[in-house]
Amino acid sequence: MQEQLNKDQKTGLYGNTIFMNTLNKIVKLSENTNKGVALAIVDIDNFKQINDSYGHLKGDQVLLALARLIKKRYNKNRFMARFGGEEFSIICMRSEADHVYDLMENLRIEFENQRYDFMEDTITISIGISTWKSG
Repeated sequence: MQEQLNKDQKTGLYGNTIFMNTLNKIVKLSENTNKGVALAIVDIDNFKQINDSYGHLKGDQVLLALARLIKKRYNKNRFMARFGGEEFSIICMRSEADHVYDLMENLRIEFENQRYDFMEDTITISIGISTWKSG
């Protein structure tokens, strides 16, 4: 039951509160182990326009498509969450921090190649990446 409360009902990813708590724990752990951490924030471009033009149910299809692609990349060294409306976060721990750019570029390309039955235009995402190392 607690696990369900910690997750976003729409996407099944963890929510903002769990994300913030986990990020703090991972940074503290990283300080003790001298292992790097990378944080990626993923945002769906022009998402408000999608909702306004096609409706929230179609916007939900886009959110769920991105959530599926993010979940597909899950492993024990990554923590994934829905950070806010159309924003998602991925924390990469340990040696994966060095490869986060490639991981996010692959996500960006795969999402851009998604097609939707309600529009012909391509939907894109923007991704910001920050890395942290102790010291």
